[in-house]
Amino acid sequence: MDRAELQTEPGQRLQQPVGRLQPTGQSSGGDHREAATTAAIERLEDAGYAVRTRDDADRRRVLVTTTPLAERHLEQVYGPVLPAGTALLSRYTRAELDTIHRFLVQGEQMQDQQADRIRSQTVK
Repeated sequence: MDRAELQTEPGQRLQQPVGRLQPTGQSSGGDHREAATTAAIERLEDAGYAVRTRDDADRRRVLVTTTPLAERHLEQVYGPVLPAGTALLSRYTRAELDTIHRFLVQGEQMQDQQADRIRSQTVK
């Protein structure tokens, strides 16, 4: 990644809107999690941030779509992150960014290895 890749047009988003998600894809592992996901979606709907619709391709599926209100609030809160991040990253050379990237990747790998080690231990 170089500095040119970090540049965006004014008003361009770092990510596209959340769009449509299938609620069951957001929870896994039993009825309690599915019930919690359903309750959370209902709260989002009640607040005007999401709507549920049937999937045209599979009527058994329900999709959750963000509303324009949610998109405005997301942009208001997270919109400034892109220019702030771009300004921060522009202070570093390509070599420095490569070192930072390598450190973060190796740190994540170490954390995963240690988590696996801890999970494999039996508490006595």
